[in-house]
Amino acid sequence: MRSLKMEDLMLYTITLSVVIWCLECATVDGGKVLGPIYWNTSNSMFKTNTKGHNAIDVDIDDKLDIICPRQGRDDGEEHFYFKLYLVDRINYLKCNATGGKRLITCNVPKREKKYTFYFQEISPSPWGLEFQPEKTYYVISTSDGSKSGMDTMIGGVCAHFDMKLEMRVHEKQEDETWDNGNGGSTNINNHDTSIVDPIEQGGESNNGMWIGIVLGACAVLFILFFAFFGVQDLSEASEHEEIPVVPYQSSEAG
Repeated sequence: MRSLKMEDLMLYTITLSVVIWCLECATVDGGKVLGPIYWNTSNSMFKTNTKGHNAIDVDIDDKLDIICPRQGRDDGEEHFYFKLYLVDRINYLKCNATGGKRLITCNVPKREKKYTFYFQEISPSPWGLEFQPEKTYYVISTSDGSKSGMDTMIGGVCAHFDMKLEMRVHEKQEDETWDNGNGGSTNINNHDTSIVDPIEQGGESNNGMWIGIVLGACAVLFILFFAFFGVQDLSEASEHEEIPVVPYQSSEAG
């Protein structure tokens, strides 16, 4: 069996990354796609002087995007460079990112850039985050908004603009109905998600279709991958095949 070359290793890594991404997308089944949070100082979410104003409630299987600031889209914004960290509650309250897990670096203000939370209990990716129901997670940014101050680990916009986010994760909720007294019914949930209203509710039929497409694409990638290596193995084997040489024997006697 031939040894792996650098090109083969790169191809394998890319293929594996695509497959993991496909599986991760496929596992977010039936959750809500929540309205995105724009991570900029002009967002009113970070300006309200009310306790808990930057806390949100999410369910397992929900999906949430945090979008970096962008020039030309965020009017009046002067701060474009941030690093976002996942921290514990103590460092959340102290605006201290030391020891936190870096989630995303907002450093290309002329292009769209975002971080997507998939609130999964088990992630198919070894690099993915995993969330437990009835537990709270904390995101902060301690950069000062400038390119030179992007690596600031204490204070920054977390302290000056209250740019931090508290995410309260719950079990996946099924919509319940109750009689509204007018002969009709109203859908209710056990908690409020008014800060980030759901903008898209995935149906079972659509999820099944997309999961089938994703898994089919993964299968095709695997087939192409192994076919590629199989063809190369056969071609290399034929190139190095040695034809046995039969010694010439004369039919004439002595």
